[in-house]
Amino acid sequence: MPAKTRKFKKPVLPTGTCRLKQFATSVTDLLMLDPRIIQRESGFNKRLPLELAANVRKLKPDVLAHGVKEPLTIRKEGDQIFLVNGDSRLTSVEELIAEGLWPEDPKNPGFPMLVPCKSEGTGLTSVDRFFLQLSLNNSKDFGPFEKGLV
Repeated sequence: MPAKTRKFKKPVLPTGTCRLKQFATSVTDLLMLDPRIIQRESGFNKRLPLELAANVRKLKPDVLAHGVKEPLTIRKEGDQIFLVNGDSRLTSVEELIAEGLWPEDPKNPGFPMLVPCKSEGTGLTSVDRFFLQLSLNNSKDFGPFEKGLV
């Protein structure tokens, strides 16, 4: 029997001046965000698609069982939230949502469970972000080809 697909309410993003507090809850320096509002900057993640798919395949059962343990690193640009680090974790959550397996947020019925995020900080350049990505991927080293894609 196929799993029941969960239908979540569509996130309502604020217009004009964006304040994270409008769509996130904060626990100390952690932001708890709806994973569906986090965007990817085209060409930023240097992981090859096959490598990403392999990482997600290994990670997804753990994310389903225990949630996202290591916070995603994000940056805010205007009204948008971009992923800096954690593509495999975010992709795992997105796939689980699409499959109807990601749990509902107990505090906000009809919305998906929020994921922990932390801000990259201020004043970082795209080069700084790439080296941050390299340093944070200590469990999944980039191959020589992926490093050369910079």
